[in-house]
Amino acid sequence: MKKFKILYIGACMLLCAVPFAAMSVHPTTATTENRRLSEFPSFTKKEGGLNLNFFSQFEKYFGEHFAFRNELVAADGMIQGKLFGVSSVKNVIHGSDGWLYYTSTLPDYLGENAMSERELAALRHNLSLVNDWLKERNTAFVFTVPANKNTLYGSHMPYYAAKKVSEDHTLYHIGQICAQAGITYADLYEAFHAQTEVLYLKRDSHWNNKGAVLACDTILDAAGHAHESFAHAPAVRKKEEDGDLNRMVYSYYGEKEVNYYYDIPQRYTYVTDTASVEDGWIETACEGQSGSLLMFRDSFGNTLLPLVADSFGHAWFTKESPYRLEKTVTEQMPSLVIFEKVERNLRDFITAPPILSAPQFQENIPVEEGTPDSSASVKIEENMFDPNFWQLSGTIDPKRVQTDTEIVIAIDGMYYKTYDIGSNGFMAYLRKDQYPDSAMSWEILLKENGVLKRIARCDDGGMQQ
Repeated sequence: MKKFKILYIGACMLLCAVPFAAMSVHPTTATTENRRLSEFPSFTKKEGGLNLNFFSQFEKYFGEHFAFRNELVAADGMIQGKLFGVSSVKNVIHGSDGWLYYTSTLPDYLGENAMSERELAALRHNLSLVNDWLKERNTAFVFTVPANKNTLYGSHMPYYAAKKVSEDHTLYHIGQICAQAGITYADLYEAFHAQTEVLYLKRDSHWNNKGAVLACDTILDAAGHAHESFAHAPAVRKKEEDGDLNRMVYSYYGEKEVNYYYDIPQRYTYVTDTASVEDGWIETACEGQSGSLLMFRDSFGNTLLPLVADSFGHAWFTKESPYRLEKTVTEQMPSLVIFEKVERNLRDFITAPPILSAPQFQENIPVEEGTPDSSASVKIEENMFDPNFWQLSGTIDPKRVQTDTEIVIAIDGMYYKTYDIGSNGFMAYLRKDQYPDSAMSWEILLKENGVLKRIARCDDGGMQQ
């Protein structure tokens, strides 16, 4: 019995040592995660002396590089998925019939993340400021929102979530608020919902290539831009797609799925030194095409880019967030701007709105003293994404805010519209060439019943009511 215990302990120790010992012949050098693996730590610091963090850094290095890491991750994913029907990765939900979903979409699916009426009004208001600014420059604007996969195809969500599924989604209201603000909206939800065929991938968070064709047609049709449709172009079905969720759970060893592959000649060329459609900034040119495009996009734009780029003489694609709208439009002068943002990230427009000079409030209405708001606050700082701007942000008493409350600021006597931030916040970007010094006097005003009511002010650094 004692010998058996010794052999058992020895076998366990040997098994545990294999991933370390095998690093010399089969180390893990790549990961499906979108990040760079850590390097072997140095025993000394660059400035001299011992590296006291060596062991913690080595622990991280070993955890990323030990032998057979990807194989073990895949095996764990398969055991938990096939035997227990759950995901081994917290970022992925394991559904039925091999379907995988992105965990960050669950709050939208359950209705826990629905925007309030005030937030919907804030989204409408913020987008209208963008729309008005572009209209003044004769630049067309299209807003579009790819649906979360489980908003369109939620029947394969696990039972514990399906029982609590919400019948309402923020996405359902976007068309209405865009119509109210006079914004051109390419309704991808309706376009996909009208199809009998599933056009998202089972093991990826995005649409398939056929879905990308539908999305491209929907967006460019909404923009009124003449383009070639590839809806009826020849395509072959191949089981070669390795979805992003598939790689998260099963590393490089998950089951591939079927996707459509179109035989479409690429007419556009890259102006930038582009490694892939994943790049953050891409510029393209297409001889013989008219119009120019600036597209702010996320990962759904990866499969859109080749289709869209073929339809414009010049195009720029960026994944930056927040959008440096004024800087980029002023530099590139596009004829069309597209905002493409997935459903789960719609709040970005009311937490980090596009960087755009605050428009002047030009309504000729009286200004009166309102009931002071002792809780009002303002912070002025350099914008970390574009140093040419000051970022002025603040909050007021939530009780003072109704659904359509408009917050106005006065800076050194000039009145400006602000972005609505959250439920009771506001933000404005001010150009430094107009306000070289951050020590500026300000007032907060509310537009109520055709009158501006002053509720707080600060002169010479001191808050006054």
